[in-house]
Amino acid sequence: DEYSIYWMNDGIAFHYFHKSGILYRFLKQYRQNKERSELKMQYDYITNHFVREDLIAHFKKFQSNQLAICINGNNVQIERNEQAITLQIYDKHLQFRCCTLKDAEELLFPILRDFESSLFVARNNIVNYGWISPLKSSKKYHTREVLFSSH
Repeated sequence: DEYSIYWMNDGIAFHYFHKSGILYRFLKQYRQNKERSELKMQYDYITNHFVREDLIAHFKKFQSNQLAICINGNNVQIERNEQAITLQIYDKHLQFRCCTLKDAEELLFPILRDFESSLFVARNNIVNYGWISPLKSSKKYHTREVLFSSH
């Protein structure tokens, strides 16, 4: 199975945490219509950049006798016993493959939760999506931005 992970800006994460279906539909529409400038502008606004060096340094902290992490350029391979995850780092999203989502939950998501809490994961070929961390409750947002419009 192949999944993508997006680092949402905090305001979007707060306002759309319980409206993740809207967020999923927007991301799907963007992936299918990347040439549409209004979708690209909205996508760029709601997502943060992954800084490769920061992410790689974070992954290296989790290397252990039980967890093997192999880094080759923008590719990260995480293995433990019979479980394996292959992750590619892109500027505005991460893409990973795993045999089961349980593997991602045990190998990848704990590392990413420790890195950032506003991460949204979506399966690339089937409607399956969600946040990898619970909603942050300590921040207050007062903006009235609209995520996406069909105009």
